Amino acid sequence: MLTKLLANIDRTRFEPTVISLTDTGTLGSAIQSLGIPVHGLGFSFSFNLSSFLKLILLLKRIKPLLVHTWMYHADLVGGLAAKLTGVTSLTWSIRQTNLSPSYNKLSTLLIARICAAFSSFFPVRIVVNSKQAASSHVRFGYTNTKFHLIHNGFDSKQYYHIPGSHRTLCSELKLASATQLVGLIARYDPQKNHFGFLKAAKVVLNLMPDTHFVLAGSGVDRENLPLVQEIQKRGLEKNCHLLGPRTDMPQIMSGLTVLALPSHGEAFPNVVGEAMACETPCVVTDVGESSEIVGAWGRVVSPGDMKAFALNIVDLLRLPSRERNKIGCLARERVCSNYEIGKITNDYEKLYLQVISGN
Repeated sequence: MLTKLLANIDRTRFEPTVISLTDTGTLGSAIQSLGIPVHGLGFSFSFNLSSFLKLILLLKRIKPLLVHTWMYHADLVGGLAAKLTGVTSLTWSIRQTNLSPSYNKLSTLLIARICAAFSSFFPVRIVVNSKQAASSHVRFGYTNTKFHLIHNGFDSKQYYHIPGSHRTLCSELKLASATQLVGLIARYDPQKNHFGFLKAAKVVLNLMPDTHFVLAGSGVDRENLPLVQEIQKRGLEKNCHLLGPRTDMPQIMSGLTVLALPSHGEAFPNVVGEAMACETPCVVTDVGESSEIVGAWGRVVSPGDMKAFALNIVDLLRLPSRERNKIGCLARERVCSNYEIGKITNDYEKLYLQVISGN
């Protein structure tokens, strides 16, 4: 979302610089290609005084009118650095809803708890991309007066249905072109519930034996032994395809028959809006804003109910292709009408100007 925002922000009014606490990461080159400076500070998993001093010196050199930090660690470290360098226009971002110890590292929850303690006097605004993210963090201890809702945005010129993509994906997987494909596009993370997806896949397969399942994302490959073992345990070896990280997501999403997101926790999942923009029907769990995104043009299931999740996937797969395509077209219309990246970028620009002006 940050990369999309930077690609669309009005550069005649805003001159952004990106500072990464660790290295420049996989998105660093994409941001730099926009003509935006990107700095990596080399923080490790523990606090690094020398890297923190680099951040202080960098902020003093840049002299920003506003600092906008993203994610808990950046909120804390970046917020402290901004205060020490005299930046009063500080905005935080929170990008998730579920703060359960079952799905988060204890170190992450500790940082979030410290942020909660500082939330009343560090940031001017706290940007969330879902109402549930705000409410769950208020319950966690964050001040309830500073939250500002801005949904994620989607570039309909980048994400759209690519004709022939289903045939292309089937060919890559060495499957018949009529094979129905159910996809989970997500990094390997407990909150994304890959094991729950495999449980649902087994139910789907019992009802529709010719269905295949496509999993893509960071850590979702044959090197992931626990995931491979779970696939073997459920007897899904012949029907599951682990693609790992991909750079052709519009092609992949356009090639799926149904996109599934069985997450335990989300705020505003990009993958759902992107799939809908590609005219792919979605089945999601009712976490974060997932149900808000799909509206009437997808299926929503209670978190953890993988049998119901599977049955909703089957319902979509059994629809006549004309009816399923109509759902996909209406899903795209919903995304374009409500979450187009230009509108969302304008919301960020308005917020920045309000914070800078002290309103």
